Amino acid sequence: MADISDVYVKDLTAETLDSLNGSEGVVGFDTVEGKQIPVNVLSRYAVEKQAITVNGSNKTVQAGLNDLYGITDDLAASIAAAREDISWLEIANDMRTGKTGKYNIGDTITEPWTDTTLDRAYDNPWRVNHFGSVETQGGVTLPGMWLQNVYAHPFGVQFSHQRAFYKCPSGLAAGTYYVTLGASWGSKDAVADTSWNFTLTKAVPAGGRLAGFYQMPDALSSTWQVHVFAADGITELEVANISSGASGTNLGTLALNTRNGNLNSMQETGYGWNNWAHSALRQYLNSDKGIGEWWEPQDEWDIRPDQLATKPGYLTGLPDGMKAMLVPTKTVTYSNTVQDGGGAEITYDKVSLISLQQAYIVPQIQGEGEAHDYWKQALGTETPFDTGSNHVSDALKHYAVENHASAQTVRLRSANRGTATNAWYMNSGGYVNYYYFASYAYRFAPLVFIG
Repeated sequence: MADISDVYVKDLTAETLDSLNGSEGVVGFDTVEGKQIPVNVLSRYAVEKQAITVNGSNKTVQAGLNDLYGITDDLAASIAAAREDISWLEIANDMRTGKTGKYNIGDTITEPWTDTTLDRAYDNPWRVNHFGSVETQGGVTLPGMWLQNVYAHPFGVQFSHQRAFYKCPSGLAAGTYYVTLGASWGSKDAVADTSWNFTLTKAVPAGGRLAGFYQMPDALSSTWQVHVFAADGITELEVANISSGASGTNLGTLALNTRNGNLNSMQETGYGWNNWAHSALRQYLNSDKGIGEWWEPQDEWDIRPDQLATKPGYLTGLPDGMKAMLVPTKTVTYSNTVQDGGGAEITYDKVSLISLQQAYIVPQIQGEGEAHDYWKQALGTETPFDTGSNHVSDALKHYAVENHASAQTVRLRSANRGTATNAWYMNSGGYVNYYYFASYAYRFAPLVFIG
């Protein structure tokens, strides 16, 4: 019997068949091209060929080889991962040696993404978006290509959970406290100069934080609560109801979109933070850690995303071969102007989301990457495509990876610079806007660089 590693090696010449311990008689027949295929290269056909007969039996290439060599499901999975190592290495080498002519804008490379919690693999084509060079950490410049998922991820992840309104670096004693709202927001009970109190029955430990007033501009005060978290931003210690009135110890005044001492802004408190560099979504996309492990607080107001309790990091769903070829690229994203200063923030991301500028959409500010050729071609305009529901294109619609039929709203990484809480998105209706808050768990179409 041939050694498994020999059977699955790519690009062996016919002369090497003797090394396969008598298996040179094992051939497959490609009914599309009408020719015999030696066993040692059969595995190459598994990705792109389906109509193949192995030793006179109609089977997929993978099933035929598994039967011939007694390969178990576990061993087949290991072999498939090893084969993908070779495939993605070949693509990366093509980029580094200038063989980009083998790939065209709009071409797709199908690589399954697996939701390990459901043990479900999704057909997940990556589209060639753009060729160019990127800077890596340490200042090295690499040529390569940008790939973006054609379909929307099978579930959403919060850009940011609603954040704490009060941080407790030294802890906080049990007792009654109140805060005052510094501005009116929305049409419900978030009214300027009103005060709201709550009673804690337990002391808050050092580094703990108080979250609450969720959906502040849109929810009645009867639904508001205070959620007490430990310093990890994950462990919830107590939930207290909120009442109207200035009772107990004054913690200060919450401003609409600026921070003040231990107090956060009303916007972050109600609907989260639109800062890509510190976002929960960025942590999810760039992590190969498990459930409950891929997120950590970025500051003393940060609260864990809801999905941390049920989903592992995004990279756990990619085969090792592809993960090994992902280049952590210098990613520039501008912060909002109302709270974060509006400057460029730099991250190094293996997986990111496309920006307004990269998607050939009119940006609020230049500098978040060059426009990708795919989006230029797809949108078909001489100048960047405009934002808002009056500017619709079918090219901007993304469909669900699980059925390829249901249109989905997908996140971009660009912040709406005029608020602390809104991030840009491509709407399921085919236009680009910024009205959806960071705490909403919308889907996304990941973006990577191979080089």
